[in-house]
Amino acid sequence: MARRKQEPALAHRGYMMAAAKKLFEQKGIERTTMDEIAAAAGYSKATLYVYFENKDEIIGCMILESMSVLCGRLRAAAGTDTGVIQRYFDICHALAGFREEFPMQFDLILQRIRIDVEKEGTPQVFAEIFEMGEQLNRVIGGFLEEGMALGQFDRDLKIPETVFILWSGLSGIIQMADQKKEYIETVLGCGKQEFLEYGFTLMLRPLWAKGESNGWRSDGILKKD
Repeated sequence: MARRKQEPALAHRGYMMAAAKKLFEQKGIERTTMDEIAAAAGYSKATLYVYFENKDEIIGCMILESMSVLCGRLRAAAGTDTGVIQRYFDICHALAGFREEFPMQFDLILQRIRIDVEKEGTPQVFAEIFEMGEQLNRVIGGFLEEGMALGQFDRDLKIPETVFILWSGLSGIIQMADQKKEYIETVLGCGKQEFLEYGFTLMLRPLWAKGESNGWRSDGILKKD
C-alpha cells in the first residue's frame, strides 16, 4: 500500500476508473455508488473525492478515454489511400468494431454531450469531451469533403448536418443489429453482418453525387472502387 501511495495521480485515477467500469458493467451506472467504487478500488471515499468530484466526472473521464480510442480508429480508417467507397465502409466497420468491443462506452458516447463547458464550476473533462467530439466530427467531415472534391459525393451536402445524420444513422444501425439480433435472424432471415452491410450501403446512397453512375451498377447494386 505504501508503494501505491507513491504512485502518480494518473495511476490512482486509473485504478478508480477501472473499478468503476467493472461495477458499471456488473450493476449498471445508476445503481453504482461512490462508496462502492472507492471500496472496489481499495481507497477511502474521501480519497476518491480527491480525484473525482462526483460519479458524473468518472463517467465523463470514461467517455473521453473511449472517444479518444474511437477517434484514432476512425482517423486510421478515413486516412488510407484506398478509394472513397472502401474508406466509407472501413469507417463503418471501425465504428461497428468499437461497439462490439466497448458496448457500454459506445452507448455513453451517444448520450447528451454538455455544451455549457464554459460555465463556472464545470469539470474540465466535459470541455475535453466536447473538443474530442468536434475532432470526431472533423474526421468524418474531412472525408466527406474529399469525396465531394473528387466528384463522388454530392457537392450540395451540408457538412455539419450530414456528419450528424451519419452519426445518427450508422450508430442506430449498429445498435439495432445488436439489440434485435434474434429478430434479424429469425424474421428477416439474415445474419447480423449481412444486416449491417445492407444498412451501411443504404446510408451511402444519399451521399452519392447526383447523376453519377460510378460506384453503382445500373441495377442499383454497389460496385467496389
